[in-house]
Amino acid sequence: MTSEVPPSTIPAMLAGLVARCGQHDAIATEAEAVSYAELNERSARMARALLAAGAGKGARIALLAPDGIFWATAFLAALRIGGLITCVSTMVTPKEFAHILRNSDTQILLSARRFLSHDYAKTIEAAFPALTGSGPGKLLLEDAPFLRSVWLDDADGAPWAGSIGDLLARADAVTPALLSAVEAQVTPGDEAVIVYTSGSTSLPKAVVHTQWNITRHPP
Repeated sequence: MTSEVPPSTIPAMLAGLVARCGQHDAIATEAEAVSYAELNERSARMARALLAAGAGKGARIALLAPDGIFWATAFLAALRIGGLITCVSTMVTPKEFAHILRNSDTQILLSARRFLSHDYAKTIEAAFPALTGSGPGKLLLEDAPFLRSVWLDDADGAPWAGSIGDLLARADAVTPALLSAVEAQVTPGDEAVIVYTSGSTSLPKAVVHTQWNITRHPP
């Protein structure tokens, strides 16, 4: 008897979860619960939106959000297209944030607007003062030279950011078939997630995990 080989990429792992327990709750919060099937649909839509926005395999994407449905949706979406996603702590300081986005060569930032007492639009502006006067999707910052767009779940009062809603509206330009073709090119050895160590005594340092690492030993 041969044992079943576990999936070695996030697209394959998610597909297996949906096939086995699609209607079971994947995430439950005080506000809502989503099944594996719905999480699959939501992350697919965001993945297609990211493709429409110019992301693809190897795209450097940063995610700043508390644990929850938005975080899981964005995390899975980035990995479904073979992106390299940087997970940013919700307690990040402007100095740490500036270092992380510059050091990780982030191109696209997906962020919640608020968590606890934090307003991340203010954190982002404090990290990158040159954002003032920039428009959404037109970022050219010396302090984050690869950053091209920031997307907030609430972009009110942040003219340099687009809204997550506007990003998701781009998904219709990309077919599910194209997303499937992209997912088929994601391999176990592809770099997938960057986790930064604590910056308590120095600036945070990057640790990179592959698709294989994430499916076997989530960081």
